[in-house]
Amino acid sequence: MTKVDELTECLRKRIADGDWSDGGALPSRAQFAAEFGVSPATVSSAIRALAKEGVLRIIQGKGAYVAHGRQATGALADQVIGLTGSYLPSQEESVETLFSRSIFDGIWEAGSANRTSLVLVPDMAGSSIADYCRRLNISGLVFLGAEQYRAALELKRTGFPVILSNRLVVSTPLNYVDYDNEFVVAEVVRRLIGTGHRRIGVLAFQGSVPNYFRMMKLYFMEALMEHGALCNGNDYWKTLDLQAQEGTLHSLLAEAVEQLLALPEPPTALFCWDARFAGPLVEVLAAKGVKVPDDLSLIVSAYQDERDAAFSGFVMPHRDLGKALLENLLLTIRNPYHWVQELLRPRYVERGSICPPGR
Repeated sequence: MTKVDELTECLRKRIADGDWSDGGALPSRAQFAAEFGVSPATVSSAIRALAKEGVLRIIQGKGAYVAHGRQATGALADQVIGLTGSYLPSQEESVETLFSRSIFDGIWEAGSANRTSLVLVPDMAGSSIADYCRRLNISGLVFLGAEQYRAALELKRTGFPVILSNRLVVSTPLNYVDYDNEFVVAEVVRRLIGTGHRRIGVLAFQGSVPNYFRMMKLYFMEALMEHGALCNGNDYWKTLDLQAQEGTLHSLLAEAVEQLLALPEPPTALFCWDARFAGPLVEVLAAKGVKVPDDLSLIVSAYQDERDAAFSGFVMPHRDLGKALLENLLLTIRNPYHWVQELLRPRYVERGSICPPGR
């Protein structure tokens, strides 16, 4: 047995015996080197070995600490989970952007409850991402978005635990957790038709996955057909592309509203796929003499929290989504045969912005 192995075993036993409190700091490497008559390099190797097992946590610039609950359980390691995908901040955004997206509230909550460490993983090819995860001792990967489907599939085929935050528009063998947008489209149409609206306009962002809103548009048309209120979807569905077009959100909304109101039969209700539309949209409509809800009914989706619902709309379960993603990935790590394809239902919030047309 090498000196590193001997020191590792000695420290492991002393931790299990409770020589240092749960979560407490260990003596410095220099102190251990003097106590055991070994070099600081030997101490560092032993500490790294215990950190890899999950017995210790190393905090850069501070030292080594006993991992919570590890005195009695020895080598039971905390899981390290990687997060990657389009929901992470881009190069132009700050890390603080994460905390404005409630999906991460759910991830942090589940991670804290399970004493799970989280690592942000950059977008990279399948083989590279596998090597990256191995080097960081990452136990499983959450793909926040469906863009890296092929990389996720490649990892799954090697036995690496992965989970998608979005299902694709085609069937997939991968585990995923999503919120049910098809349900939202059907409910929007049902509620507006039930209030007497027959002409419904839709405003949506051009997303990073074009097929996503193509499918949403098909669901919208199917729902209109089901209620016998079919209209020209191309005229009533407006997609705003902030990257491809010059101008601010306010100017793009003004252009879209101008086109909608100029139709021979303008919409009497609008559905917005993003809550960021709501404030600027009401301003644009007011400038044209259109009041919400007296002249035009309004539903907005993608609310992060019910308190943010200034208008009638759907609270998207982003927080529940984040929690379910992490919890199900941890189940998959413990049991490779765990299988989940879950759809979470958004909640409708009535704020009185849906009125009969021509009220």
